[in-house]
Amino acid sequence: MVRKRELTIGVSILLIATFAFVLGWTNLFTVKKFEIIGAPNKEVLNLVNKYSDIQIGEQMARVEPRAVATRISDSGIDWLESVDISRNWLRGQITIKLKARNAVAKFGEKYVDISGTLFASPVEIKGFLPELLANDNQSRANGLALYLDLPEDFKNLVTRISASSQNNFQFEIDPLTGKTSCIS
Repeated sequence: MVRKRELTIGVSILLIATFAFVLGWTNLFTVKKFEIIGAPNKEVLNLVNKYSDIQIGEQMARVEPRAVATRISDSGIDWLESVDISRNWLRGQITIKLKARNAVAKFGEKYVDISGTLFASPVEIKGFLPELLANDNQSRANGLALYLDLPEDFKNLVTRISASSQNNFQFEIDPLTGKTSCIS
């Protein structure tokens, strides 16, 4: 009985060690294809490729999706809302999916998303966006929150949101042109 248990434990350890060796140190499961989805232009594609630091021929087990996503997110690409990494072991494929922030207003040369985060877009954002003016971050967040709570038909007329303090807001509207804001 003791011999059978020792044999089972020994075989189990051998299988686990063999499996770890095959995954981490052989060429059986290596990166054969690397794909980036959601990059708006070649410059961003090259930048994400650089920060991902994934090489064709690298062992799939050594590509840690969370570490790659963190490197890309922490690289200073502020227009990224999220980064998702997936591995397809059978095809040897790594896919990086980039999700861009959606602009709801302009703030100087930058844009503001629904959470109030400032970002610079690598491409021109089409459609009309109201201009947001604020003295500090809290005023900007409060002004944006008030704007987003407006009824849709009134929100579409707003051309400028001015937040002179955390509790003092002014909206400029243009009822003649009926300019609409683009929230995508």
